[in-house]
Amino acid sequence: MTRFLAIVFAALLLAACSGEKKYVRYAALYEEAPHSIVISPLFDLSTRKTDADSALRAQYANRDAVSRFFVNTLPIGLQQRGYHTRPNDTILLPGIGSAKRLKALQSGDLTRFCSQMDADAVLITTLLAWKDKRTEPALFVEYQLRSTKSGRDLMHTWVKISRTIDTTYKGELIPLLEEIALADSLHVSIECAMRCLMVQQANIFVTQDLPFTTKSYHFKKDLYLPAIQQYFNATISNEGALLVTPSTMEEFENDCFL
Repeated sequence: MTRFLAIVFAALLLAACSGEKKYVRYAALYEEAPHSIVISPLFDLSTRKTDADSALRAQYANRDAVSRFFVNTLPIGLQQRGYHTRPNDTILLPGIGSAKRLKALQSGDLTRFCSQMDADAVLITTLLAWKDKRTEPALFVEYQLRSTKSGRDLMHTWVKISRTIDTTYKGELIPLLEEIALADSLHVSIECAMRCLMVQQANIFVTQDLPFTTKSYHFKKDLYLPAIQQYFNATISNEGALLVTPSTMEEFENDCFL
């Protein structure tokens, strides 16, 4: 974990070099200065078919394991920035009910969270697509942090997180040591562990870019530091390096939905 946090921090610096300053990107967040964040259920919109085929069932079980790992690792970066989090390990799959709930969270009134849960903001995460290319899997994730008081977006980011995987001359995948350890600890396949690491790094990368809370000594000391892009691609290499490149809405949507 420590090694990957260092890699993510280095990637943050590289990715942010040409981006806008934090006081611009997170102007509303600095102004409202939230402390308590409720994490919503993960809305998993990746396509799933109802099929009795055992291979498909195994694939869906992997997706559920990755989704569960996603929501369990979301608080890490937030807590390191000084935010008090209320985790939520619920995963909502595609359906009319989940679509209505997602729309309500993304654009509806959130004052009930403020009054009932004493929360300053709600973090809404959506797994938009899952592309299972064997040597370059990719996940497309949307992060939206909304104020419970004003309803404003305090952060809105879209990420394509992928993994370039080398293979042996026999065509076998070559995993990282961290992925092997993760597979053992979670009792999942190497392929599933690779995707778990991908979502963990995406979570840490996005949340570690947020400004510190007012309770932190570092509050407002990062105003003029560059922020990450609203749309970007993050790729984990087989050496464990995290390569981050800016993207656009058009590029993201073409990769995600076409």
